[in-house]
Amino acid sequence: MRNLALVAWGLSVLAVGGWLRFSDLERQPFHADEAATGAQSLADRLEGKGYEFDPSHRHGPLLTVIAESWCRAKGETSWEALNERTLREIVAVCGLMAAFGSLALGLGWIRALVAASLAATSPLLVYYSRLFIHEPVFLVFAIPALAGAIFFLKGSRLWLGASLFGIGVGLMAATRETVVISLIAWTVAGVLCLLRQGELKAITTKLWKPVLLAAGLALALICWFYTEGGKQPSGFLGFFKTYFDYETGEGHDKAFYYYLQLLAWPKLIVARWWTEGAILLFALCVYLDRSKTAVASLGRFLFEAGIVHLLVFSLFSYKVPWLPSLAWLHVCFAAGAGGATLIQKFSGWGRWVVVAGLVAVTGWHGVQAQRAAIRLAADGRNPYAYVPTSRDVTGLGKWLSEVKAVVPDTDNRPIAVIGEEYWPLPWYLRGVGEAGYWAALPEGGAEFPILIIMPTAYEEVSISLQETHTYIPRGLRDEFPVMVAIRNDIWEAYQER
Repeated sequence: MRNLALVAWGLSVLAVGGWLRFSDLERQPFHADEAATGAQSLADRLEGKGYEFDPSHRHGPLLTVIAESWCRAKGETSWEALNERTLREIVAVCGLMAAFGSLALGLGWIRALVAASLAATSPLLVYYSRLFIHEPVFLVFAIPALAGAIFFLKGSRLWLGASLFGIGVGLMAATRETVVISLIAWTVAGVLCLLRQGELKAITTKLWKPVLLAAGLALALICWFYTEGGKQPSGFLGFFKTYFDYETGEGHDKAFYYYLQLLAWPKLIVARWWTEGAILLFALCVYLDRSKTAVASLGRFLFEAGIVHLLVFSLFSYKVPWLPSLAWLHVCFAAGAGGATLIQKFSGWGRWVVVAGLVAVTGWHGVQAQRAAIRLAADGRNPYAYVPTSRDVTGLGKWLSEVKAVVPDTDNRPIAVIGEEYWPLPWYLRGVGEAGYWAALPEGGAEFPILIIMPTAYEEVSISLQETHTYIPRGLRDEFPVMVAIRNDIWEAYQER
């Protein structure tokens, strides 16, 4: 009966976590990062243009490597053919697999299932498992690396641990450059763990050969993916250059406590309370078990690794809400261990109160996740929605096609996009025809039939076009309106059609 109950529990969590990640995937407008750092590079692969790593702006190639096979299997082999749901299905699978990664870490069934329940319903992890970005792929490859690190801490099966750690780290690095923060966090938490056990010297002296194997495997995978299997040798050095050349852009500087406020501090927004603070409280319960058992040590290691992740990310002024996803996954896993420890500390009614508390927290997080990721996914007031794309832009392509239908055949100039920060506009202009992008109004710009003007260029351009064009406001991103300028003769013809 116990085994059947555990299986039923696991399947229920799988069903809820899957529904939260796969339901209405195409409903949310495509985010700028999905289009610019994911879909654009993927389209180059699909169309045979190849892939070239850009250490100043793009992340690693593994997201598009995985997506390429799935898109080809579904017959989507060009920029115009790509579909939001197809792309997001890939990351949703990875996000769900990462949530159940606790089952592979030796926590024990009860702890692992509590951890999986919390990770599967975490609003942060759900929200960013539904966007075509690198984080969910990064998380799923962190699981074998974390499993390898745990073998290192136990001082057993070191060669298996080295293989898992090296492969996991290599695939993480092939996904995004923040792998170095994970290495720092695991090292710090691992040293603390071994110091508590009094085994730091005994285990570390056995690790140098396995660590060399892990480093070799990781470097081999980095080389393979960043050089496109040896086709672009400069890609290998490009991976290391990204730590010096990466451009974070403006407008992302936030206070040190931003991530703690986002995840744990209660917030009343859109008439709803938002917080995942209970996960942090349950995670702290790993310190209630002061024994030196492997399971107790593992719970503390996971919590401390998660906290170090958060602290390192918090030290950088550049902050976006998806960056601490792996940190929060660690905390969810630690909360599974802490919640089980708390259950063991009580008996009778006290134990049932703790169980009811865990069930209530999981349910409340699931409700928050549904609101954040589905109902309010594109609402700028949603604390998890970061510069969301306006729903207004989803119909822009169809409307522009109707306007273009009245443009004389002799006027074959493209739609002109003027200004900067225009993503994800190229995604929504697919199928409308040729589009050109300029930082400022080009010579003869007043003759263009249709222009889309970004706020950065509006003041300058509006003077030049005020006599020749009619302005129609449209939304692009949250609090980022754009102006569609339509030449007066075209606008009149469109209204009379």
